[in-house]
Amino acid sequence: MDLPVFKYNPNALELGIIEEDETHCPVCEKKRNYVYRGSFYSEEEVEGICPWCIADGSAAAKFDG
Repeated sequence: MDLPVFKYNPNALELGIIEEDETHCPVCEKKRNYVYRGSFYSEEEVEGICPWCIADGSAAAKFDG
């Protein structure tokens, strides 16, 4: 599966915002090989979100981010 492209940060992998690292995403609950390391503002402390859930807005919807 191709990584999502972020309109305002098209080089997210090269900039370290997305890293190749195994995670179990708390949003989609899937095991992924990439993790989002950028800022995510929510009342809950959330870690390990995959880039796909950031890109499609499901992380923001689930955690009111």
